[in-house]
Amino acid sequence: GLVELVSGAAAGNQGDIRAVTEFGRHFHMVPTDAGTSAHQRSLFLLGASPKWEDLLSERDAPREITATIQRLVEGSLANEPTKLALYSILGSAGSGKSTLLRRLSIQLARAGHTCFLTNSEELSRFEDISRALTHIGKKCVLLFDNAETILPAMPRLLESLITVEFPPVCIVAS
Repeated sequence: GLVELVSGAAAGNQGDIRAVTEFGRHFHMVPTDAGTSAHQRSLFLLGASPKWEDLLSERDAPREITATIQRLVEGSLANEPTKLALYSILGSAGSGKSTLLRRLSIQLARAGHTCFLTNSEELSRFEDISRALTHIGKKCVLLFDNAETILPAMPRLLESLITVEFPPVCIVAS
């Protein structure tokens, strides 16, 4: 996914390439299959944070709320192509927010939607995020895990995302 973004940006200018590269440092495209690492030992069921392999190997328990949120997000993707959408998943530590966010992102990606996830430890400059999203050419989903680390900056980020031709659906877990 990032390779496609970079090649699309290459048709633009150096600023576009830099913006896409910075975006790719902080946002990671959601995988849809387990690949070769699915058979590694996992500590997920012992309380460790979920890894992609855990969810791609179906180690998490199904939750009704995942399907509900997926329907809401897909409605925003289909029916509101020019509007920014924001959803939040709130809960105490260890309640399963990260697992829910990753499961949701996998299901959305498998349904054909472009999804990027960040652990929110740091973000690219907001203008770089907006600039990178313009190269996608369609509405996508940005997922923010551990969003409490960036909550003070979230209003400014959302203001910059509104300017994108196809503003994303943003899902924050905090």
